[in-house]
Amino acid sequence: MNTYCKAPAYLGEAWGIRIDGAAPAPGQQVQVKKKDGTIKIETVGLVLWQGVAKNGKPGALCSIAPKPYKGRSGGRDSRSHGGYSYSDDHADNDDAF
Repeated sequence: MNTYCKAPAYLGEAWGIRIDGAAPAPGQQVQVKKKDGTIKIETVGLVLWQGVAKNGKPGALCSIAPKPYKGRSGGRDSRSHGGYSYSDDHADNDDAF
């Protein structure tokens, strides 16, 4: 079963996935077993290494793809400018600025 692992310091010590078996393609979703035994689905970022592992079986080390950003909505017809938002309801009011 695939497991989480921490990459070496020269790779930034980011969390990755230790793959048992052939290396998956970037963007492929794989099952990963957490320490508590639960299974989580992760998307493969880059294949950092593939070859024969210490146990003599094929394996790979992959990065975890970043999750899509789910930002908060600014509301109906709002625009953000320098951290401030204004609504289109006041766009025709020249005295507002």
